[in-house]
Amino acid sequence: MNSTLESDEFQGGALLESYREILAVISDAKTRAPHERPVQLVCVSKRQPLKRIVALQEAVGRDDVLVLGENYVQEYRDKRGDLLPHRAHLIGPLQSNKAKEAVSLFDCIESVHSEKLAQNLEKEARRIEKTLPIFLQVNISDDEKKSGFSPEEFQKVAEHWNENFTALQLRGVMTITAFYDDPEGARGDFRRLYELASSTFQAFPESFGGSAPEVSMGMSADYRVAVEEGATVVRVGSALFGTRE
Repeated sequence: MNSTLESDEFQGGALLESYREILAVISDAKTRAPHERPVQLVCVSKRQPLKRIVALQEAVGRDDVLVLGENYVQEYRDKRGDLLPHRAHLIGPLQSNKAKEAVSLFDCIESVHSEKLAQNLEKEARRIEKTLPIFLQVNISDDEKKSGFSPEEFQKVAEHWNENFTALQLRGVMTITAFYDDPEGARGDFRRLYELASSTFQAFPESFGGSAPEVSMGMSADYRVAVEEGATVVRVGSALFGTRE
């Protein structure tokens, strides 16, 4: 057998093993979650070699369409055409000058961190007649180094969502917590975000189209804790793909 092929098969097998291990952790953590909803794994593929991403896609199989998480519009644009069928979430900071392209490229934008950005996305989505699911990013840790709405700002924007936005579909909340040495340190933040999403939905269900909002929180180091506290979306990169290049 060709040595390159052997290497590709080994890489695919190792990635598939990591993928299944992560799903098993999620499944176990769900038994302690405050809801019975499914949990979506977003495979964070930013700055990962194209070969590695495709190897995982091939190992998982075409019947299981992966959701890929990307941070950079240009990086995703450059590799998009070489990937197998997938769904793509933008999970990194988005500058206004990249908003137009992001609307056309991504299936969901999780990192809408300001009302101004939402307005720019709305304008472009209307122009190309696209309904775009988005999450509002909440700075639940009140960390000055992190972007996002305060909990109070989030509730205010959600209350008047349907008055101001028609092309953007408010589907949930996302957070990047402050850094904690111990994953347990983020538990309180995760719990607060889940409670915020739940209470806001109870107050303004029509803003979310009548469907309970998604709660995107937790990354490689703490996704188990996030699921236990109510995450319906987790974003896992290095624990799945290994070190970024």
